[in-house]
Amino acid sequence: MLLGIYIERLCYIPSAAIKKHLIRTKFKHERSTGPKYYRYLLRNLIIMDKIMTNKTENKLRAFQGDIQQQPWVEVVPGLNVKALVVDEERNAVEFLMQGSKDWKPGPHRHVCETSLMVLGGSISNEVTGRDYGIGDFFYQEAGNTHVEYMGEQGLYAYVSMRANSDVLVEFLHEGQIAATMNVSHFSRLLP
Repeated sequence: MLLGIYIERLCYIPSAAIKKHLIRTKFKHERSTGPKYYRYLLRNLIIMDKIMTNKTENKLRAFQGDIQQQPWVEVVPGLNVKALVVDEERNAVEFLMQGSKDWKPGPHRHVCETSLMVLGGSISNEVTGRDYGIGDFFYQEAGNTHVEYMGEQGLYAYVSMRANSDVLVEFLHEGQIAATMNVSHFSRLLP
């Protein structure tokens, strides 16, 4: 298995819980093969392993407990998030996202790799021409510029982002960067 080769190359030995997860999990996604995907998957598994074995460092913070008790934070009108994991050292965040049907992020560029799983509602990507509903998963490579629209029920999703710097997303206006979403913004959401 290719993932095993990458684990050996990085001298990383996952815990028994992670090995069990790897054996049980079957990834069904059109882009779920190739070295780039497996490196991305490995980074996620290392973070999961640290959380599951409580080997968290100062720069990695994770929410622990009943997620229902954590309040939603409105980051812009129509968009609420619940931070789950913030890893400042690796410029990575994982969060739950609630977008109202009226929230329109406009054109934006993902400077990071992004994975999104729709848990409720739906989202449409103008560039790909695809609609994603409950249970759909998609991966976007770094550098992807697009416009998205929330469905009639809004959107409830799990999002994972990995970047090479603090900047995750650049929001564009007339081709220029008007605002950014950064790892440091999420750092403020977790104690």
